[in-house]
Amino acid sequence: MERSTMIDASTVRLGRLGPLLLLGQLAWAAPGAASGTLLAALLAGVTPAHKVGVFTAYAVAGAVTSAAGTVLGGLLSDRTRSRLGRRSPWLLGSASGRGWPRCLR
Repeated sequence: MERSTMIDASTVRLGRLGPLLLLGQLAWAAPGAASGTLLAALLAGVTPAHKVGVFTAYAVAGAVTSAAGTVLGGLLSDRTRSRLGRRSPWLLGSASGRGWPRCLR
């Protein structure tokens, strides 16, 4: 039995997309790693005796807030019905909410 030489188009697209996804993850993770390192250095100067406990409290609070925010944001966006769609009003609102402080400078 002869093997087919045709290549599935979805395999080719994923092959090209893989390095870009890796690059996106690295671009997302690098600032997070840098901020964690900078926070640890800042806490070492402010509270040297309790730096591990304070850093742990910040990390736990950030993780809980992120998990709750992700679930709540997904729930709200799934229930949203508008002429712009389900996600677009939330994206526009968050972009404008985060953009207005830049206008104050």
